[in-house]
Amino acid sequence: MATIDEFWAQVGDAAYAHVEDMHEALKGVFGGDLFPAHDENIASKCGLYTDTLVLPDPFMRSKYLFERWDSEQKAYYLIKHGLNLLQYKQLACTDLTPPIVVVLPDRTALEEDERKFIHELGSGDALTHAQRIFGREFHSPEELLEYSAGLDSIDKVVSAIRDPSRILFDTEWEGTLKEKLQRAATDQHAKLLQTNNPGLIVASQAVGRMSVCNELLIKARGLRGTPIIDAPTSWQYLVWKLEYDAANAEREMNLHDLHVVRGLQSLAENEMKWLGRVPPDALIEVRQSGAIKEIREILGKGVDQLATANPNNFHRTSDRVFDNIHAAFEDHRKAIDELTSKKWKFAGSDVGSWLVVGSLAMTAAATGLPVWGLAAIAADQLLDAPKLKDIPKSIAKLAKESQRIKQSPVGMLFRYAKEKA
Repeated sequence: MATIDEFWAQVGDAAYAHVEDMHEALKGVFGGDLFPAHDENIASKCGLYTDTLVLPDPFMRSKYLFERWDSEQKAYYLIKHGLNLLQYKQLACTDLTPPIVVVLPDRTALEEDERKFIHELGSGDALTHAQRIFGREFHSPEELLEYSAGLDSIDKVVSAIRDPSRILFDTEWEGTLKEKLQRAATDQHAKLLQTNNPGLIVASQAVGRMSVCNELLIKARGLRGTPIIDAPTSWQYLVWKLEYDAANAEREMNLHDLHVVRGLQSLAENEMKWLGRVPPDALIEVRQSGAIKEIREILGKGVDQLATANPNNFHRTSDRVFDNIHAAFEDHRKAIDELTSKKWKFAGSDVGSWLVVGSLAMTAAATGLPVWGLAAIAADQLLDAPKLKDIPKSIAKLAKESQRIKQSPVGMLFRYAKEKA
């Protein structure tokens, strides 16, 4: 940790300056957890929309937790963070401008004053959140902590709560409110807070979660990016934070991009799981081909109006992103069907069927590239390979159109969807 600290102390400011200066890039800034989940690559979901995904240094984000963990936990998270980072090595190291992935530490890990400032903001938002929970007003963090400390039993906390829906430790926890409080009092929440007082755990949870939200929003705004949260619990707190800030400056973020990115994350977990399995090679191909701009326009069509009309309705905008992808795929299928229906014959076979089954090799041959490309397709179709000079100009034109359709941004998406379905 000392070595990593020293590294960022030397290059952190320069790294931030470089990312800030990427003015034309659409950036997604990850937050809400130590690092993206180990069992997936978040760039697979968001890299089809964002130009650059800004990931945190997980070691620096764990800096203060390392001070509280025992040796076994330190070793576990050191190895886990290292393996998680390596998932993004290819995307981070590919020579593209702007880069697909960058890693930046949090300012709060570099500057103590920044950490104190974020904590103050989180404490302020926690007062608003606690007001919703307990149905009473708090004028200062000290007042909230004093009140919470008096709720020193689970029964006292349960009887004081007016809106139990705002008590959220983990979206995966099941059971009654009382059972969740009992679990929190013996879980890592209590260990990290070094208390088993349920009232203080509830108050500290609000301060911690709201501090995380503020840190992400400020980091995203400073980098001119869009917040990205993958953890469901952290996402819910961000939605509450945006609700509380409805009339404040934080609401000035780009809602359109926030809704589209959230829609992609939601679809990757549900209707379109292939979105969460787009391989690094495919993301690099999308970027190198220049397809990202058109894909972004397709994904975000009509989202702006929905997001403006109802900023907190992310379910509706997720549906819109789904409809956009579905409509684009339908148009792509129609174009393929139209090519297939062409009645041009060559060597006793429909040329349209050649183009749809393995069209890239056919196109290569028809446009003057190596002869073996056409021979391979002919073999596929159980036909004798015709000579290039015998291919009519109209068929070459059809082959070029097939290449255009299959190599279009939607064609690339369609191919990834079929491969990963």
